[in-house]
Amino acid sequence: MPQKEDLCERFLDHLKFERNCSEHTLRAYGGDIRTFFETLGYKHVSSEACSSIAVGDVRSWLSQMVKTGTSARTLNRRMSSLGTFYRYLQRIGSCNTNPFLVVPRPKAPKYLPEFLSEPEMVRLLALENFPNDWEGRRDRLLLLMLYTMGVRRSELIALKWQDFNSREHTMLVFGKRKKERLVPLTLEVVKLLEAYRRETASRYNLEIRADFPILVDNKNVGVTAAFVYWVVNRYIRTYTEHEGKASPHVMRHTFATHLLQNGADIVAIKDLLGHASLSTTQIYTHTDLALLKESYVRSHPRGLRLSNNNASSSAEDKKQE
Repeated sequence: MPQKEDLCERFLDHLKFERNCSEHTLRAYGGDIRTFFETLGYKHVSSEACSSIAVGDVRSWLSQMVKTGTSARTLNRRMSSLGTFYRYLQRIGSCNTNPFLVVPRPKAPKYLPEFLSEPEMVRLLALENFPNDWEGRRDRLLLLMLYTMGVRRSELIALKWQDFNSREHTMLVFGKRKKERLVPLTLEVVKLLEAYRRETASRYNLEIRADFPILVDNKNVGVTAAFVYWVVNRYIRTYTEHEGKASPHVMRHTFATHLLQNGADIVAIKDLLGHASLSTTQIYTHTDLALLKESYVRSHPRGLRLSNNNASSSAEDKKQE
């Protein structure tokens, strides 16, 4: 008896080969889809199973997940994964309807991205915090690259020397779905990269080839995701008073927040971060009310006039006191 076609595998192949999705994305989609069908009692994600799913099944599954304590954020992600899966099934003609389109998604609380303040970043990157050796200089460079480039941890790990253009002061970054973007580098980072490359070549007595990873560990092997997290977490916890998350993504949030607070255009921030949609970047518009007021007073035609009037009133009040 021929084995039934697994539509989940076919969908994942589509994501991998046609949309260039990462292994992490493939695991997330695959897990969400298979967990849904297993919860409803299906052993295989077959054409028959997919066609049999109705709106009532989705509502029952959603209710069951809520009762077991699954967070709204997780449920929204799973609903999104399954909705995308069913849109694909409609496109290839395996299903006529998408039951995930009509079921309202649970409201998830809005989380503001955590970030470090500018004074905290100054303290974090102070030279005296790092050992005066190759490891210390590498760790500081790692933190500086995260903060000044705004790259994701996976993007940082994947950087090779061939991506670094010292003359143009740029780095070619490969983001999600292998999308390329050029990220500008500060003069400080360019000089540190050049010195680090020379020191690494001397340390391991070899020629640093263009296809070598930029950041390597003590065995001259490209650093891992766990290592990058360990470095970031260690230095943030040791040299700042930040009590929230201390992950590489906090550095990315810090990069975007500081750009926005210092007047950068949000569309430019979107491009630097490699976001596909501006709506993703808009989470960074959580700037302090004081900063918003300051921008309003400085930029609006009536802002300066109102500010001057308030200043005059304050001066009169002080005189009367």
